[in-house]
Amino acid sequence: MAFRDLFTAPKPLIACIHLMPLPGSPRYAGSMREVYDTALAEAAIFAQYPIDGLIVENFRDAPFYPHALPAESIAALTAVTRDVLPGMNAGASPYAVPSPIEGSGTA
Repeated sequence: MAFRDLFTAPKPLIACIHLMPLPGSPRYAGSMREVYDTALAEAAIFAQYPIDGLIVENFRDAPFYPHALPAESIAALTAVTRDVLPGMNAGASPYAVPSPIEGSGTA
């Protein structure tokens, strides 16, 4: 699918939620509540504006795994994204859930 097929705006505004470190990550603090609270707070800010798309990613999981993301990281990324999307009018906007290259082949 071409970029222009996804967006009608000539210069679409794409928001990005960088999740707090997830389970399986060396920097995970042990609280999924913190991950959810931060993600939902960022989503609430973005929901106030006419964004055209949304990215939810695990960028704060650095240092990254060289070959595969741990299953618990993938599950947490999926679960938080599931709860963030309803407040973002995601049915009307494209969204992406990339995992950095170090997790290629796992998501």
